[in-house]
Amino acid sequence: VMLIGTTALVLGVAVTLIGAETSSAVLILVGTAVAGIGFGAGFQGTILTVMPLAENHERAGLLSTVYVIAYLANSLPALLAGYLVGKVGLVDTTRGYGALVMVLAAAALIGLLVTSERKVEAVSVSE
Repeated sequence: VMLIGTTALVLGVAVTLIGAETSSAVLILVGTAVAGIGFGAGFQGTILTVMPLAENHERAGLLSTVYVIAYLANSLPALLAGYLVGKVGLVDTTRGYGALVMVLAAAALIGLLVTSERKVEAVSVSE
């Protein structure tokens, strides 16, 4: 789920940026939808990965912490982008924000691929 989500997030943001550069409302909408699906899948993957690690009595606190981090991860960059629009303009802010999201999501994707490859190697060695 996380691999699909992260890949969709990178592709969706790329399509959104292309749409913004070409003034294509269709590409902006499609890219935003794909990125949203990717974010949702990535968030679900995070929950599915983290929650089984917690004891029953720790799950409410863990889930609350995950939600707080997720809301901060969404709101703080949006507030910063709103500030930057007034300083550098909408187009440059969009480019920078989109590029940053793509770099971070690509780094997460690489990390997921490396760790999943290690898991496959560990299973192969143990068999």
